[in-house]
Amino acid sequence: MSHATPPARSAKAHKNRVTMQDIARRCNVSTITVSRAMASPHLVREPTRLRILEAAREMEYTYNVIARTFRSGSKQFFGLIAPVPNDSQFLSIIRATQEALSREGLQALLGLTALDTQTELGLIDQYTQLRSGGIVLYGVTCGLMDRYCERLAASSVPIVLAGDFVENERCHSIGYDLAESCREAVLHLTALGHRRIAFQCGPEERSCRAASRLRGYRRALEAAGLEFIPELVARTEAGLEPAEEDHLLLGYMLMERMLALKNRPTAMVFAADPFALGGMLAVQAAGLAVPRDFSLVSTREYAFGNRLPQRLTTTRVPGDEVAELTVDFLKKCARGELSAPYRRCLHSKLIVGDTSSVPRHMA
Repeated sequence: MSHATPPARSAKAHKNRVTMQDIARRCNVSTITVSRAMASPHLVREPTRLRILEAAREMEYTYNVIARTFRSGSKQFFGLIAPVPNDSQFLSIIRATQEALSREGLQALLGLTALDTQTELGLIDQYTQLRSGGIVLYGVTCGLMDRYCERLAASSVPIVLAGDFVENERCHSIGYDLAESCREAVLHLTALGHRRIAFQCGPEERSCRAASRLRGYRRALEAAGLEFIPELVARTEAGLEPAEEDHLLLGYMLMERMLALKNRPTAMVFAADPFALGGMLAVQAAGLAVPRDFSLVSTREYAFGNRLPQRLTTTRVPGDEVAELTVDFLKKCARGELSAPYRRCLHSKLIVGDTSSVPRHMA
């Protein structure tokens, strides 16, 4: 798996970029001769080759070997773009994609964005210029979807948004309704009688996935006739800051924050099992019991959850199906078989375990 760094975005940098054509004019030779001097030096006379290389040095030209390899068509590649590398669902997409492409003699190029719209656009432009066979976008920014959704749909390179299903019918999209998944998790707790429910949420102003999660939370509160209380939203940049890469520790810290409130909640919905497990440890460290004193629900199941003494109430998401369909999408791209938007909306399922029950005052 290769990693890509987006090209410079400034207009000045683009204007001053030296090309092979510039060197050819400087040396009074053809562009083909310049290309051969870089890639196949044995085909160019020594004096001419040295003159071209000297001009390239003086003009600060950098020969992009990777770009040439991809443009040559010797190996088709596909671009994968995500905010961070440690998201479990995206990792399953990476593994499935890499295995499938390797069997076909193809390659994957991975780019990370840290939830920056301009970095996303830079990587999309780079992969397009390198003639990618297709691009997978996972965990995109709100800025990209708000301002550039039509551009994605009209791209000359097929681009699929994986994970959170998007509503634009022109876009290729593979995923599930994340807002509905979170809504179901919260309604499970309201049905048990909980009225103060904390909720873990990422930077919803930047992340489409975080925005979807928060939308589901608020819809559930509204459906249950409950007020939205900002202090019960545990906001986090999980996975983006080095100090917060430990999801278990972060879940512990978020729970400590909720337990310290004067009017603390009786339940909390976490983004994934590792956060919920950290929250469970914090509840126990405070001398409380799960679920007697505090209920916990996760909105993404991990395999280890079944091995815990107390099975987490969690949400089974179709991660493997998303990965399989993503590979199918890329194969159709490679074969030129995409004639209509590739759209697959899958379903998640709430699995009730041992960490949620009626509030203690109602028991």
